[in-house]
Amino acid sequence: MPNYKKIKFLFIFFFIIFSVFFIHASIEYFDLQGFRPINQISMEKLEKINFTKSNIKVAVIGDTKEGLQVFCKLVRKAKREGCQFIIHTGDIIRFNDLRIYHYVYNEVRELIDEYDIPIFVLPGNHDTWSHHKYSNKNFRKFFGNLPLMFEIKNSAFVLINDSNYKIDNNSVERIDKYLKSKKFKYKFLFAHVPTRDPRKNSNHCIKNNEEAHKIENLIENNQFTMAFFSHIHSYLAYKINNTPCYISGGGGASLFDGNYHFLSLTINKNQQLLVKKENICWLYGLNLADYLKMRSMEWLPFKRK
Repeated sequence: MPNYKKIKFLFIFFFIIFSVFFIHASIEYFDLQGFRPINQISMEKLEKINFTKSNIKVAVIGDTKEGLQVFCKLVRKAKREGCQFIIHTGDIIRFNDLRIYHYVYNEVRELIDEYDIPIFVLPGNHDTWSHHKYSNKNFRKFFGNLPLMFEIKNSAFVLINDSNYKIDNNSVERIDKYLKSKKFKYKFLFAHVPTRDPRKNSNHCIKNNEEAHKIENLIENNQFTMAFFSHIHSYLAYKINNTPCYISGGGGASLFDGNYHFLSLTINKNQQLLVKKENICWLYGLNLADYLKMRSMEWLPFKRK
């Protein structure tokens, strides 16, 4: 005989849990006042860092869209390993929805404050895909405009938007102009979707050859030192002529064929480069409360225009 009291208790328990998440999501959804884009906040914080007597060390993290618990652990380890700032290479949002954007925005801003570290974010395909079309509107509102270009010592850092599997010509022209404005020793490109998939019989990359060649020509013509991508939840590498290209979607790694990690890029005092894969324990999974909270926002029946 089924235990009806136990079934009734479980039903009430889960009803209360999901009700709390719905209410929480609704409150956060409509409280949209008083914020500045994350990349603007991070740029102001970056400008206060004195790099003159130290190494430059940046953490490259990607694909944390399924929840922020792993991202928190990656940020904590990056700070502990001496990284001065973080570049998130896209897919920080699971689905392009205003409610989820607002929730993730608040969480990322808290991380910036808690660990006193700039976090720059570029868009991935999940960040801009909604209802069978791509839109950058929410990303620009909460994180800022791209391309984003800045200089530390004599190194250029360039963040681009290829979330819809291409880069627009205006961005290419702006990047060309910026990189020709002065002589940089090192140039680093950061994007979400790689131009190639190094795995055998796999094509998780920019499938349009013309668009892939446009980004590869951007890298080759401007003699980028390195390029960093994510999108594939693993650690891979390939080359565009002599330029090393690293793929690291370790923020969303699968427990079956990958482990949670980030890449650290170090420019030491002797101007030597080092790229290192920094693992966190493979047991680190999603926080259930964080996971359900983000899902509950997708189930709400209304949209804000």
